[in-house]
Parts: sequence; structure tokens; C-alpha cells
Amino acid sequence: MSTSATTYNVIIKRFEDFANAHPLINRFTYGTIQEGDIGKSCTYPWMHVAPSSTNYDDGQRGMSFDILFADLVRDKDDKPENEKEIISDCSQLFEDLLATIENNTLFGDNALLQKPITITPFLNSFTNNLTGVEGTITIELDYTFDFCSVPVDFNFNIPTSGGQGGGVLTFDDSLNLSGTSVTLDNDVDAPGNDYYYGTDATGAKGWYVLPTAGGGPPTGAAGGDLTGTYPDPTVHRVHGVDFQSGTPSDNEVWIYKGSAAKWQHQHVHASEVNNDSAVTGTNVDDALDHLNTTKEPTITAGTTAQYWRGDKSWQPLNIYQIYHITVMQSINASSTFYMNTGAITQTIWFYSATIMTAPCTVSDMYINHYATQQPASGSQTFIVWKNNAATSLVITIAAGAVTSGNGTVYSNTTNSVSFATGDTFSVQRKNNATAVGGAITGITLRFKF
Repeated sequence: MSTSATTYNVIIKRFEDFANAHPLINRFTYGTIQEGDIGKSCTYPWMHVAPSSTNYDDGQRGMSFDILFADLVRDKDDKPENEKEIISDCSQLFEDLLATIENNTLFGDNALLQKPITITPFLNSFTNNLTGVEGTITIELDYTFDFCSVPVDFNFNIPTSGGQGGGVLTFDDSLNLSGTSVTLDNDVDAPGNDYYYGTDATGAKGWYVLPTAGGGPPTGAAGGDLTGTYPDPTVHRVHGVDFQSGTPSDNEVWIYKGSAAKWQHQHVHASEVNNDSAVTGTNVDDALDHLNTTKEPTITAGTTAQYWRGDKSWQPLNIYQIYHITVMQSINASSTFYMNTGAITQTIWFYSATIMTAPCTVSDMYINHYATQQPASGSQTFIVWKNNAATSLVITIAAGAVTSGNGTVYSNTTNSVSFATGDTFSVQRKNNATAVGGAITGITLRFKF
């Protein structure tokens, strides 16, 4: 049921339908409480609806009702206990009504309850000393202030007979009504151009020529940078300098030529381009292909090395050096030694390091595990050390790793270590196994300066 057509009578009927459908409600009444007919012959439990108020807002209508649920106290011997049971039962009936409005379409598919809702118990009220609960609910329904449904026909603004008026329109001053036609005093069918309707110096109404003095569009010959006559002059110069005659061609621009003392329309020549290089050629695109290469960008100060790139710019030159440390041996059980870049075969058991003479970055470490097995009792690690401390550039041969033939290559191309001038560099080789560790043929690293 669409709520846009829900009337007050429909809502009351829906309250009654609810009461008739509920198996615990035996009687329904509407009106003032005195009209509820609460004589001794009445049946209970009883539902009563009393009118309250209706409010309107944008898009909705709120209809309020006072709702009462009551029952007769029957057990005189235990009246308080019986009253408590009645209030509980009537509260449940009130909640059943709220749930129906909120969740069922009985009161409309868009009907909503305005919350919060308060119910109040009462004892020994009315003629028969009834007990129950009462409260006020407001049902919100769609409302659109729809004028199309109003059954009236307003025709005030359309005259239906002659005279000087009809309905709410009055025809005063310059307007005249004749039958269904409205005219102006002293009107004409086709006023001339630049005419206005008004009064002359004597107050006579009619159409008059719009004056140019003190207002209105200009007339006559144009001057300054304009030529021709008003109202359609044309621009023939800018800042007093004439334009060249003729129609410009595609891709031409206006350029001032001192020799002709005019704005000329033409393609841009190389000689008319202001740049920092000597150029040759007629067109700009030709000129840019013949730039004087003596105006080359300077090398950026503070860089170690740069090279000249095809896009005519200096770019940093990255210098890479590959270092290889040959270690053709196994490593004793549970032992550690350090290697630097200066030795070929390392058996140095104390911290040995190379001192860096220039800033660089060390990365891309590789080792070759050659023709032996790493014992299962522990791994073997190779770690780049900086200033007597381990870094993240690490390779691990796992415990029990097997290799054969030309060996297995391990690498770390993810991590890198930056060194400054004066920093120390070394590689720590450590066997964590309790037996002799697997042999390697060498360690290779990349140094970027």
C-alpha cells in the first residue's frame, strides 16, 4: 500500500485490523476515552485509539495517536500480583503493535515509527478500575504536497469577458483589455530599430527613438584602432600600428616589421627567434638542426666524472670495478677468518681490512661452492664488513648443501653497502659446522665509484 494515498481513516482502519487479527485482543474502540463504552458487559483485553495530532514537513507527514491497552483485574484475593501480570501482558501487546508498524506493510510499505516511544502503566483507572499501559506513537508517512491531486480549477488570470479587468488581473496605466486581448496605449505593429516604449516630454505614451547622447549604442564613424561605422566597426590596427592587408595562411603569426612599419602575417623565420645559440636556415625547425655547438652546457660542478650524451647534455659517468678474491680452499671446523682486496689466497685469522681511498658502493657479491659438501652440523657464511662491523651484504651456504662438478654459484644482488673515504673493507668467512667446511673458488664483488 503506497503511503502517499494513506488517509487518516485508513490508518484507524489498520489499527482495528491489527486488533481483530491479534488473538489476545478482544475489543477495539476509537475516539475519546469516554466513548470507549467501558461498562460491565465489555470484553477484555481492550485496545483503544484516541486522536492526537498530525504534523507536516518536507517529504513526510507525521500522524500521532494515543494508544491504550487495558484489562480487568479478576483476582481480588491477589490483586497486586494480578495487576503486575496485566501490565506485563499489555506491554507486550503494545510492543506487538510497534513491531507490526515498523516491520510489516499493514500500515504502508514506507511507514516508520518516530522514536523514542514511551509507554506508561496505570492502575485502577476508569469506571471498572482497569489496569494496563498507554502511550503516544507517531507514524511517519511519505508526503509530497501534491497540488495535482487538489480537486479545484483556478482560472483567475484568464479574462472571460470584455472590460478593464478579469479575475486577479487589473489593467492599469498603459495596459488595455479588449475581450481577451491586451494592448499598449498608442501601440504600433512594427516599431523601428532602436525604438523604446515610454513617454515624451509632454508625458504622451508611445514608441520613441532611443537617443545616443548620454546613453544607447554609438553611431557614426569609428576612430582610434577601429575603422568603419557603428554598430559594426572592425579592428585595423593595434596601438596605432596598422595590420598588413590580406588573409593569413595556416601556421602564420603576426610579427611587427619595422621596415614596413606594420604587423605582418608570415611564418616565423629563424632570424626572428630569440635564442642563445647561433642558428642558420629559413624555418625554425631547420635552424634547430644547425645549432652552433660552441654553446654547450657546462659540466656540473662537484661531480667526479661526466659524459656528453646525444641529447646535448652532460650526464654522470658511473665507474664500476669488479674485485675477485681467490680462495681455493676449505675452511676448518668452527673457524672464522677475514679477507681483503689485496691478497690472493687468504688464510688470515685476525681482522684484515682494506682502507677505502674514495667513496663507493659495494654490491653484487658472488661465490662458487666447489665440489664439496657443507657439513650438516652447520652453515658457512660470507659477510662484507665495514669498519670492523658486519653489514647486510651476506651469502649463506646452508648446512648439508651439496655441490659437484664445476660447483654451485651463490649470489646476493639485493643488498649493497656504501663506503666513504677512510672506511675499512673486509669479507668475513665463517664456518659454523663442527667439521671442515665446503671449499670455494673465490669471492667476486662490484665496486661503484
